[in-house]
Amino acid sequence: MQKILEVVLVPFFSLMLAVFFRKIEVTGAGNVPADTPVIYTPNHMNSLVDGLLARTRLPREPRPLASIKLWDTAVLRPLLSAVNAIPVYRQQDSTDPAYAANNRDMFSACHEALARNACIVVFPEGESHAGSELLKLKTGVARIALGAEQRCGPLGLRIVPVGLNFDAKQKFRSRVLISIGKPIDPLAGHEQADAESREAVNRVMGLVEEGIKSVTLNYPSWEEAKLI
Repeated sequence: MQKILEVVLVPFFSLMLAVFFRKIEVTGAGNVPADTPVIYTPNHMNSLVDGLLARTRLPREPRPLASIKLWDTAVLRPLLSAVNAIPVYRQQDSTDPAYAANNRDMFSACHEALARNACIVVFPEGESHAGSELLKLKTGVARIALGAEQRCGPLGLRIVPVGLNFDAKQKFRSRVLISIGKPIDPLAGHEQADAESREAVNRVMGLVEEGIKSVTLNYPSWEEAKLI
C-alpha cells in the first residue's frame, strides 16, 4: 500500500509544487554523496511545504521525519505514508514519560534506514516558524548520526545542510531556491562515535549550524531583511 501511495501521490504533489511556485531552483546537488547514507538538515520556515520540497527535489528520495501529531489529521496520513515519513515524538507535544519514550523507536528507525544506505530529512529547528533567522537547533540530528555510526557503523554517513529560501513563501507563483551545502563528516577527527557524549554532540551541532547558515539568509528582523 505504501508503494502505491508513493507512486501516485509523490508525483502529484511534485506537480502541485511546480504549479504553485513559478520557479524551484536547486543548487549544489553535486554535494550529495551518491554511495553513503545521508541526513539532510534543512531550515524550516514553510510547514508541510518544506517536507514536500525535500522529498521531491532533493537527490536520492529522502524520507522526512515528521511530528507524530501530523498523523492525527486523517487527510495527511496517506501523504505521510507516501513519503515514508518517520514519526517524531517531540518533548513539547506531551509531558507523558511514555510518550517521550517512544522516541527510542524513532532513533531505531533512523538508524536502520541509514544502515541500508538511505537518506533521511531532519529539521533541526524542531518546528516550522516565521522568523527571519534560524531558531536554536535541537540536538537530535547529531544523536541520530553518531548513534547510527555507533550501532551500525562504520557507515561513512554524511550530514548535508540545506537552505530552503523563499522570496514570498505564501504567494502564488513565487520562487524557491534550494541550496545544498557541503557534506559534513560527523566523525571528522574522531575514530569512534559516541551519541551519549555531550561534547561530541555539541561539536557536530556546531558544524550543522555553520552549514545551514552557509546556505540560508539570516537577519535579526524582517525589516532589516527588506531594507537590505
